[in-house]
Amino acid sequence: MHAQSRSRRSVFRRYGLSALTLATAAAMAVTLVPAQATAETAAQPSGVFGEEPEIPTPGPAPIEPGTELYKIAQDANLGLRYSFAVVAADPTSGVYPEGSVEQSLQRGLLTLPADRLDPAVKAARDLIADPDLRGREFGRYARLDPDEYRKLGFSKAFEGVEFDERVLAATMQERATVLEGISREMESEAIGYARKWGVQPIQLPKIKELDFRLEKVTCIDETNPEFGGDDEILMGGLEIGTANDDVYTHKVNQFLVGGEEYFYDGRSYTYASPGKQFADHDLTVGGVWPRTYMSVVMMAERDGSGFSDALTDAWNSVKAEVQKAVAKALATVLTPFIGAALAEVVGQVVAFLVLVFVDWILEFFQDDLFEARTAQVTLPSKYAFHYDNANGWTNWRLPTTTMYYSGHGGDYKAKVHWDMKV
Repeated sequence: MHAQSRSRRSVFRRYGLSALTLATAAAMAVTLVPAQATAETAAQPSGVFGEEPEIPTPGPAPIEPGTELYKIAQDANLGLRYSFAVVAADPTSGVYPEGSVEQSLQRGLLTLPADRLDPAVKAARDLIADPDLRGREFGRYARLDPDEYRKLGFSKAFEGVEFDERVLAATMQERATVLEGISREMESEAIGYARKWGVQPIQLPKIKELDFRLEKVTCIDETNPEFGGDDEILMGGLEIGTANDDVYTHKVNQFLVGGEEYFYDGRSYTYASPGKQFADHDLTVGGVWPRTYMSVVMMAERDGSGFSDALTDAWNSVKAEVQKAVAKALATVLTPFIGAALAEVVGQVVAFLVLVFVDWILEFFQDDLFEARTAQVTLPSKYAFHYDNANGWTNWRLPTTTMYYSGHGGDYKAKVHWDMKV
């Protein structure tokens, strides 16, 4: 079995935004996938002439420890952990509100076979029964005994999150001011471009849709046990975007990669060009620019897919509560650009939760999960010429990058890219 590999985040900045630089893009061999979908043997080792370089997929910038946003994100993480523990300790008897974090986790746990569910139940019971251990794992939430917490649930318990609203509001106001400056600069460029071509700015072609696409999935090392059958791989997750100066989240339902194809060491599946649409965002909706978009991509082996799918619902519920808490602190910030700043913040928090919560389950419960991955892009302008072979885009398409996954004793990688319609 190969050693577990973890995705690295590369963040290239122009105007303070996540983007690939022109110099980096020029050095990349951007190759579209073949015209027909194929199942094939994995590519030759990295470095072989003609092979597309392995470039990690850029995700949200990490949250700086000690900041107000970090306090919120870490508090949400501890509450999510406690929700998982109290539900896992007694997964069959609890009745939770529709759409709650706890209901999603319960639904996922009950899809697990007995040989995976029983150890999780025992581990959860041991964890919440020890007051000292409970305090170390769940922070302030451990003051509530499990029965009290079950009655409150994450939604009510998280309302007590502590952070300095004035400091957060000031930080967000500062970011909103930066984004407003970018917007004005982009509009100024558009006016100049329109004059050059003798048209009105309103007549300039605009971007209409942003897609996140899956090109290829490769099995580096099959999941354990490797005897007795090959892997069936599913993918799904969340898409997060901005519309009408607000943040939205949509679930991406799970799909079976390659139809009925099976994966084993070295096996790949390639989707027809331009790749399978994982998520799509309508760019014609109202609101200011810049705008931030993100895809959370979960991978699951078919036998354990129910739990992975339920996690996306749980994260969606947690995201809503985090957004509510942050938005409350921003009630006095009167600028439409605060919505754009909020989208960036929500993306950072979701990416943080996706990473640390799955890592915690893998460490504490040894569950058969794949690590989740995130991709983020910030679009500075609505005008198509800003992405036509400029700012890292090649004909309204970013270069192919790679997401790396580890779990079940196996390793996979997925080739992905962003593109847009004009």
